[in-house]
Amino acid sequence: MSGAMVRSVYGAMSTLGTRSSPRRWQVGAVPFALDMLDWLATLGLRPAVLVADAGHGANADFRRGLENRGLAHVLQVKGGTTAHAVALSS
Repeated sequence: MSGAMVRSVYGAMSTLGTRSSPRRWQVGAVPFALDMLDWLATLGLRPAVLVADAGHGANADFRRGLENRGLAHVLQVKGGTTAHAVALSS
């Protein structure tokens, strides 16, 4: 995305996120981030790869939300984070 497009999207998100706007964002950083991704998708904007820090990487709901949306992602996690293998169906 070009710098102008990023500023335009950021400006629109800032406007839509105000209390005076009819659009109500969910409370909290993770629901807001997922809402923002959904809103961008309605504009035909989808990241090739989403990158997030450990604050979001440690949140299972955020990771699940990205997977449910089919978004490729790279997330930082804390050293104590455990991963569980997904059971493969035969």
